[in-house]
Amino acid sequence: MGFKSHANDVVILSGIEMIHMMGKRQARYAYKAVDRCFDLLAA
Repeated sequence: MGFKSHANDVVILSGIEMIHMMGKRQARYAYKAVDRCFDLLAA
């Protein structure tokens, strides 16, 4: 994807993976409210 640092790609790809897991209700914090999901990601 062309990331400039390893730290950036880890954070971004982890976020993308978490979004997919929340959609499948596999995540530990898979809440129904979308705003709560993004609050957890932003923390």
